[in-house]
Amino acid sequence: MLKKAMAALRDLADDPNRALRIFMLGCGIFFLSLLLFWHFYAALPGSLQDEIITLLCLLPLAGGFVTAAVGYFALNFYRFFR
Repeated sequence: MLKKAMAALRDLADDPNRALRIFMLGCGIFFLSLLLFWHFYAALPGSLQDEIITLLCLLPLAGGFVTAAVGYFALNFYRFFR
């Protein structure tokens, strides 16, 4: 499994433009989700529905973080090993 992940990372690192797009997409999703999370957390009263909406904002926040991390690792892999 680790070999497959490293091979996929190496394939992604072979195209730095694609890795940068993935990194920027992940950053965009992360910061947009962070903005929504902050808005719902700070602006809405503490009802159960508002807490559930705030919790649902954490899912794309985590997805954006993982996507940005994959793009960042691919860019570093390209820089160090190419």
